[in-house]
Amino acid sequence: MVLSRGRFGSMLLPVLLAAAVGCSEPPPPPEVKVVVGPSARIGGVLVERSAIVIEGEVIQAAGAQADIPIPAGSTKTDLTGKHIIEVPAVGAPATFTVLVCNAEGDPSCANKVFKHMKAGKWLD
Repeated sequence: MVLSRGRFGSMLLPVLLAAAVGCSEPPPPPEVKVVVGPSARIGGVLVERSAIVIEGEVIQAAGAQADIPIPAGSTKTDLTGKHIIEVPAVGAPATFTVLVCNAEGDPSCANKVFKHMKAGKWLD
């Protein structure tokens, strides 16, 4: 059988496209960050020595550090001695402000920002 140039090209294109799609690598998994140590208001309750697990831009877990497993290979940020005013709910974007101290006990701390996180990324 002899294939004409036009027919060969029309047969080859689907094969090449299928190979390109099948060979593409999956996207890398989202980075997992863990914030440990700050006092934080989680679900309206003040938690001392909290832990917040963030995958990509979303909060996966938040609570007392003793109750939250730290995923292997995660990037940890120790914020012991700092305070997070309100941690968003699990499943929400990780957007919050870290203060140098607890503004609930010391109102002058309300303007003493240490760090911001927006959608899972630290803003410096």
